[in-house]
Parts: sequence; structure tokens; C-alpha cells
Amino acid sequence: MSERFLVVAARIRQELEDLEQVVARAERAMAAARRHPKDQDLYVDSAALNLHDFYGGLERIFYHIATAVDGSPPTGREWHRDLLKQMSIPLGETRPRVLSSNAVRGLDEYLRFRHVVRNIYAFELDPVRIERLAKNLRPVFEQVYLPLIVSSCPSDIADSLAKDDIKYLASRHVIYGATENCDLAATGEDLTTLSLSESGRIRDGPTNSCLLS
Repeated sequence: MSERFLVVAARIRQELEDLEQVVARAERAMAAARRHPKDQDLYVDSAALNLHDFYGGLERIFYHIATAVDGSPPTGREWHRDLLKQMSIPLGETRPRVLSSNAVRGLDEYLRFRHVVRNIYAFELDPVRIERLAKNLRPVFEQVYLPLIVSSCPSDIADSLAKDDIKYLASRHVIYGATENCDLAATGEDLTTLSLSESGRIRDGPTNSCLLS
């Protein structure tokens, strides 16, 4: 792995670590809103800010990949949406697709919500929409976490590092009952199949070579 890719890999992993805190803060804010109905609007505003930050963190990861790996970050008025779509497109031997079609559809709503947060007053935000987005936040995060973790390490150590991350997530109760003997060797076609089943175990499916190898 080149020094440039090592930097990108480190940034991906740091962003993901920070995003775990963002997800937890959004969940705490909505829980507090339910406990304190008189001040509900203040806690909902806090959740909205963290929902905004959630997509911002993921977009920074996507931009690192588009710049350092793809060598072609999108430009123009629709670059935010184009960047998200670019992550679902495999680029031959350069890299596999980073996101599944389902992940792109799920993240698109957070992208659109971020635009809303940036363009209206907080008191105009829809609390029902915020509650729904906050409720779905962790499942969406878990859907993209493992593919991004695997993509942030060299292929010759992807298996061992990914297993370490599975153990770490299990210890943090992000992945419940994750198997430690899950084979994440880079031998397949599509790393977007590295996602969680409803039981918390890694879904069976092929994986791909590391984006940054």
C-alpha cells in the first residue's frame, strides 16, 4: 500500500470511529426528547444536528475514496448526489463498488435531510421525520461500516483486521453475537455483501479485494 493510500485508510477508520459517537449522540438526544416532553424541541434539534453530521462524515470518506482511489471526484451542482452514486459503481481493477444499491437508497434520505437542515430554521424541522431518521440511523451505519472497514486496509491483512473490528464491535454491542471465525478474506466479487443480518451475525456472501491495496 502506498503512503498516500495509508493516509486515506487511516482517515476512513478515524471517520468511522467518530461516526459511532455521532450515532450514539443522536440516539441519546431522541431518548431524552421522549423523557422530557416539555423540552422536546431542544433535544430534537440536537438529534437533527447529529443526523446532519452523520452524512457529512460519510461524505468525507466517499470523497477521500473518489479522490485518492478513483482519481475523479465529481464536480458540478449535483456533486453531492453524484458522489454517493459513484460509490455504488465498480471501477474494474481499480476498486469494487463501495456501497450496495440499498445502502445508497438509505443514505440518500440522510443526504436530502442534511440539505434541509442547512436551509431552514431549526424550529421549522419536522420532528416526526427526525425521529424516523434517528431510529434508522444505526441500521444504516451498520450496513456501511464493515465494507468501509475492509476497504480501508491492505488486502493481505484485510482478514485479520476485519476480524479485529468484528470483535471490537461485538465488545461495544454494535454487532451482537458476531462470529469470530467469519472469513473475510478478499477473494470474491462484492464487499458490499459484508453487512449484518437481523440477528447481528455477518451475512454470508463474497467479499472483494481491498480498495486501497
